Amino acid sequence: MTIKGVLFDKDGTLIDVNNTWVPIYRQLLSDQFQIGVDGIEILMEKAGYDRASGTFLPGSILAGGTTRQLIEIWWPGLDDAGIAEKIRLLDHDYAPLVKDSLAPLMPLEPVLSELRAMGLKLGVATNDSHVSARNHMMHIGIIEHFEDIIAADTVPVAKPSGNMIKR
Repeated sequence: MTIKGVLFDKDGTLIDVNNTWVPIYRQLLSDQFQIGVDGIEILMEKAGYDRASGTFLPGSILAGGTTRQLIEIWWPGLDDAGIAEKIRLLDHDYAPLVKDSLAPLMPLEPVLSELRAMGLKLGVATNDSHVSARNHMMHIGIIEHFEDIIAADTVPVAKPSGNMIKR
């Protein structure tokens, strides 16, 4: 069997999850929703943040869930219009905040360039939205390496279902 490509998860593989998303979520909850420090910590913990270690717990919605799953934890009981509004806010309106805060896990350009030089096709699979994932790859300057970015809103069922590989 010949390997023809590599499909990367975005957060935790390409993006440093804790150093990127912890400060972003805290700032977002404070600035956009006027939530105080104690309220922010409660919401972060509800979504899988471990305050003691300062990291996301395995299986955390914050680290691996979809935007909709996060909204359903932070704002339970919203109707479809309310959920759509929060998705728009998190996936589109907060993009400028994320642009300056994304932290790659390591220097990615040399690794991705070498893999492409080997003739491999590269892709990204994420539970983020497609627009967010594309923006993130553009912001860290590696978008040109990827043949495809497969996101939660581009498949019938998000990760870990396997739909992203079957597409």
